[in-house]
Amino acid sequence: QVAGADAGWTDRLWLPAGVAYEVEHKESGRVICASQTFEAGQAPRVSLPDGALFAREVYVLRALPSAAVLASQCEFVCTGAPSQEVTLQVRRAPGTVRVSFVSHEFGSEHWAAPLKLPANVFFEVLHAESGALVYTGAAGESNEVD
Repeated sequence: QVAGADAGWTDRLWLPAGVAYEVEHKESGRVICASQTFEAGQAPRVSLPDGALFAREVYVLRALPSAAVLASQCEFVCTGAPSQEVTLQVRRAPGTVRVSFVSHEFGSEHWAAPLKLPANVFFEVLHAESGALVYTGAAGESNEVD
C-alpha cells in the first residue's frame, strides 16, 4: 500500500478479457484444453468443453502470464457433478513508470525557458477509469520519480 493511496483500490478493478488459461491432467502432464476469457469482469467465467475432464481425476488450472496478469495455478479434482466451479485467484501484472517533470517553457523562446522548476513538485496519480488515488508524493530535488 502506497502512503496516501486509496486503500483497496485494485480490488475494484476488473480483469481484462483475453486472460489465457490451460487445464492439464496432473498425472499425465497433458494439456486437455486451452483458451482465454472472452469478457472483462471482476471474476470472468468460462466453461470447459463437455466431456473433456474425467471424474475423480486431478487437474491443474493455470492462468498463463501476459502483460495483464501474472502466472498462477491451482489443482482441483473433477467431482463428476453436473456442475462444478473452480476458482483461480489471478494477480494483475504490475508496471513501472518513470515520471520527469519539465517546465512548459523549456526549449521555447520564453524568457523562463532556462529556469529550473522548483524542487519537490507535488503530484498524484489517479486511475483513469475509477478515479482512485494510486500514488501521491513529491518529485524530489531532481523532479524525477521512478
